[in-house]
Amino acid sequence: MTPLIGKIAIVTGASRGIGRAIAERLTQDGASVVVNYAQSADQAKEVVSAIETGGGQALALQADISKVADVHRLFQETVDRFGQLNILVNNGADDAFNPDGIFQDANQQVAVQNLCNKVATKGAG
Repeated sequence: MTPLIGKIAIVTGASRGIGRAIAERLTQDGASVVVNYAQSADQAKEVVSAIETGGGQALALQADISKVADVHRLFQETVDRFGQLNILVNNGADDAFNPDGIFQDANQQVAVQNLCNKVATKGAG
């Protein structure tokens, strides 16, 4: 069953771990996925390749979601490529955690999440 055919998703932090698993699952359900990464270009390309090998559609886009300009560019490039955005998975920004898994700056983490949600809600323009 592919309930997400025609839907476009951005998954932040999708070059590895949970983000990769989410991106792969979304494509299995029919969505096209933007594999967002901050620094791991090779890993992101590997995720895109695996998705495409499995018959899905994906695009790797670099953006540091702690930077407003990068978030706007991420959303704009997604809309430019796919014409829309339907799903946002805020999985990235693990830099806000220290090794014990506790927020170093909770306000920054909330601000990043709110920025992504605001841009997604208003559209990329």
